[in-house]
Amino acid sequence: FGSFCGVMTGICWGVSGVWGQFLFETRGIDSKWLVPIRIFSAGIMLLVYMTFKNRKEVWGILKNKRDLLQALLNGVCGTMMFQLAFFMTVQKSNAGTATVLQYLCPVITMIYVCLRDRKKPKKLEAFCVFLALAGIFLISTHGNIGSLVITKEALFWGIGTAFFMFMATVIPESLYERYSSMSVLSWGFIAGGIVQFAIFKPWQYEIHWDIMVFIALIFI
Repeated sequence: FGSFCGVMTGICWGVSGVWGQFLFETRGIDSKWLVPIRIFSAGIMLLVYMTFKNRKEVWGILKNKRDLLQALLNGVCGTMMFQLAFFMTVQKSNAGTATVLQYLCPVITMIYVCLRDRKKPKKLEAFCVFLALAGIFLISTHGNIGSLVITKEALFWGIGTAFFMFMATVIPESLYERYSSMSVLSWGFIAGGIVQFAIFKPWQYEIHWDIMVFIALIFI
């Protein structure tokens, strides 16, 4: 079941990037409007769902100041920035490039774990790191070390996606030992959404709604 969820994560995340690219290129929508709407509405839906499923757990986080602070920190420094960086990369390049660049995250995670546990990476892990870096090099330069085929801004946000994806993995690590992932994510999404609403003020953007915008937004 875990493997199935992992595969579905990749599929849904990849397709949401494609829908995001569609909105950016054909409807002129900005990621600074899309991401706050996305994570705040997702947080509300998760919170409502968890209130019916396990009210004691999801609201119990509020009673523990340390756990709540950790969940909010993950929401702002992990989830919020990870999602913003990903869709900014899509907007500045395309969904495929953004998806490949985010897979620098396992490299960062492996280095962190090796340093934390004071152990060397296994040969297979080192080979996978080489493949990840090779893929990023090829998509960034098309094999020509003297040129960059994507903008520096797209590369910046792409590497940022990997870093903040790593942060979203390690910050709530201990919380997942005491709470379900949906309880942690619901408060993280809401916190990230509120911060982004305050910064980007998405209500100021003029959106030309049609059926395709609605469908894309619902899927994302």
